[in-house]
Amino acid sequence: MTRPSRPAPAGVRRSVRTALVATSALAVITLTACAASAPPDDPDPTPDAAAETSLVLIPMPDLDPVPDPAPPLTETESEAARLADADAQWTALLMTYPDAVRPADPFAGYITEADRLDVRRDCYDAEGLAIEEGFAATDPDGPAISISAQPQDEVEAIAAWTCEATHPIERTAAGPTEAELGWIYDYLVAYSAPCLEANGIDNPPPAPRDEWVGKWPDYVWFPSTGTAPIEPEREQALFELCLDVDTKMAELRAARG
Repeated sequence: MTRPSRPAPAGVRRSVRTALVATSALAVITLTACAASAPPDDPDPTPDAAAETSLVLIPMPDLDPVPDPAPPLTETESEAARLADADAQWTALLMTYPDAVRPADPFAGYITEADRLDVRRDCYDAEGLAIEEGFAATDPDGPAISISAQPQDEVEAIAAWTCEATHPIERTAAGPTEAELGWIYDYLVAYSAPCLEANGIDNPPPAPRDEWVGKWPDYVWFPSTGTAPIEPEREQALFELCLDVDTKMAELRAARG
């Protein structure tokens, strides 16, 4: 979820505890969100109401081994990717402001995952740009996990582009290979969509495999939790249970050694 940037209020944080309960043919995951202990200087807080959601766990399908990823990008390839990303972002800007004049390449160094929010926020603030931050659905009052500028005119749009082009995140890996995309598609069809369906969420039928792989990165079809209102804890739990393909691939690769 997103909301305008503001300081995170002090107060009780919620935690999520996961328990597995086996049944005859299915397992049920019970997630209990409960209030954390109150700070010492707040002896009489009002605790959050406990929220409990049960999810149905379906068997994992028997899929082919996860394909090996593409080798890391070389320094030359990484630089080419940086320039291509800047070009793509400028092309998107021109769709709104076709007469905008592109500044010279402002690149000053890569940012890391650890400092990306602070660096971008400092640049946006220096340019006087409105900021929108994204927060985890399960901890909306916690620290921001994403940040973006909200330019209101051409000058601000160019300033926002400049901030992002000045300190981008370095791309060190290529996109998924065709073999990886095929595996991801098979996982989504054989596990993700049925997992959501078992938990009461229907999705449209999948696109043909060749079309899905061939049109990547366009999302021709992708199962999701839908647009109906859903409790943040349940939505996060559904993502982790049914849709977190990256984690599943990493786990299977690690198990393979």
